[in-house]
Amino acid sequence: MLYTCNGHSAVLKTYVTYYVIIPSFYQVYTKGAALDVIYPEKRKELPVLYLLHGGVADASCWIRFTEIEALAEEYGIAVVMPNVGNSYYTDMVHGPAYYTFVAEELPRMIRCVFPISGKREDNYAAGLSMGGYGALKLAMGNPDRYKGAVSLSGVVDIMDLLNCGLYEELLDLDSIYGKEREKVKGSGDDIYFLTQKTADERKEIPRVYLAVGKDDYFAKTNQAYAQMIGQLGIDYHFDLDEGGHDWNFWNPHLKSGLEWMLNG
Repeated sequence: MLYTCNGHSAVLKTYVTYYVIIPSFYQVYTKGAALDVIYPEKRKELPVLYLLHGGVADASCWIRFTEIEALAEEYGIAVVMPNVGNSYYTDMVHGPAYYTFVAEELPRMIRCVFPISGKREDNYAAGLSMGGYGALKLAMGNPDRYKGAVSLSGVVDIMDLLNCGLYEELLDLDSIYGKEREKVKGSGDDIYFLTQKTADERKEIPRVYLAVGKDDYFAKTNQAYAQMIGQLGIDYHFDLDEGGHDWNFWNPHLKSGLEWMLNG
């Protein structure tokens, strides 16, 4: 069941649109079951995947270009897909507080309406490109709330993005991070810093699935991050496969990533 939700965000101070998939479980109750069985007054709380879109895109891309609704049915998991513009899931220096919205407010909004579990073992994050960065940021920044993260072609090294000069025409990076970009290093917007901090504090660290194409600009940084988390002893899986930064690569690896993360 796919829901298109629109409601007011106290954090963003405006109305927001997001999508929610709730598995129907019809395949379990197909033949002759009573309606009271199919539609219990109170359904068990569902595990949930926060699925984050990439830059220069929106959450509808998941619905239009992937089989995410079928995957939600297959794995019995709710899926929440917020829209955050080109914010990089960050409390922008000159703009809205999108990280606080996704990390703090959105889960509360969802659990008020849908049968979603708040337990760590039932909460996951995933995304592609900018959304891969967001998923790792959510998980490593809140290891007590997320069991795992899937990053597809993710921007794992934010300092590389800020200094490479390749995305200045697509993204208003100064509005997101400010002009003094070196201050991002070692901050809550730095995946390397968050990962090391979580490991140093000996917290329960989320599992990580990384996948990137060999022809993707982000292949080198993903390889370096995979090496780092391996050295830290984090439970992870890394796929470096043929392909580029596109849906032909992301579609099969979304399924592979969910299967690895949920079955671990």
